[in-house]
Amino acid sequence: MSLESQTTEKSPDKSSTPFTDFMAERSTLQKEIDDSQKRYDDIVKENEFMANRRLSIAQKQSQLWRDQSGLESEGTSVKTCTLPRGTASSACKASASGTSQPSMK
Repeated sequence: MSLESQTTEKSPDKSSTPFTDFMAERSTLQKEIDDSQKRYDDIVKENEFMANRRLSIAQKQSQLWRDQSGLESEGTSVKTCTLPRGTASSACKASASGTSQPSMK
C-alpha cells in the first residue's frame, strides 16, 4: 500500500464536519480571548492599585514634610522680612516673632 492510497482511503470522521470543526475552533479561540481579557483586567487593577499607592505615599511624604517644617501643623505661615539695606538681621528676627516692628521707609 502506497502513501497516496493511505491518505485517499482514509474514511472521513463522521463526528467531524466543517461546522463542528468551526465550532470547536471558535470555542478554543473564545477561551483564549476570555483568558486574555482576564489577564488585561488583572493588569489594569494592578496598575490602578499601584497608582493609588504612589499617590498615598506622595501625600504622606508631603504631610511629613509640612509637619517637620512646622508650616501647617501649628497653623503658622512662613513670614518673610524685607529690610532696607544696612538694617541688622536681628531686626528681621524680632519682626517675625512680633516683638518689634522695624520702620520700613
